[in-house]
Amino acid sequence: MKTMQRAVRLLLLAGVIVVGIPATLWAESDAIGGSFLPIDKNAAGTKVAGPLAVYYEVVGINTGGCLPFEVNMSFTMKLTKGSNSYAFASPAPTRLCYEAHDLQVAIIQAFFANTVIPGIFGGSPSFALKSVTDLTQDGSPQTAPPFFAIMDIELAVKQ
Repeated sequence: MKTMQRAVRLLLLAGVIVVGIPATLWAESDAIGGSFLPIDKNAAGTKVAGPLAVYYEVVGINTGGCLPFEVNMSFTMKLTKGSNSYAFASPAPTRLCYEAHDLQVAIIQAFFANTVIPGIFGGSPSFALKSVTDLTQDGSPQTAPPFFAIMDIELAVKQ
């Protein structure tokens, strides 16, 4: 169950985002313990898609009030719009508790809103996470550490 909850949180981390979409439109799934996934499968707009990879470097065990680990989180992504590709990376690792999922979501959400979308489209258009597929994470076949999650994401951006 813990692995499923972690996978769900990583989907949230990827999904980071539903800027401008009220929480009432978020999909709730009983299959994942009633967690909210900020995914709008019907989102309209210009599509950008590609892999998002999140990496966690363990910097402490049971330190800083973090159970089980304190980590440095970083992420990279390569998104394609039409025939153009754009690569982005977190500006620096962020030190946080491995189980601080809401904080991880907020960090990547802010990065999408403040760096990724303006970098591709200019300005601050609204966007939504349309899909998350092919989630792969540590544990099979490689056991952690290092901790990581790699997934394909698709965003819909309204210009």
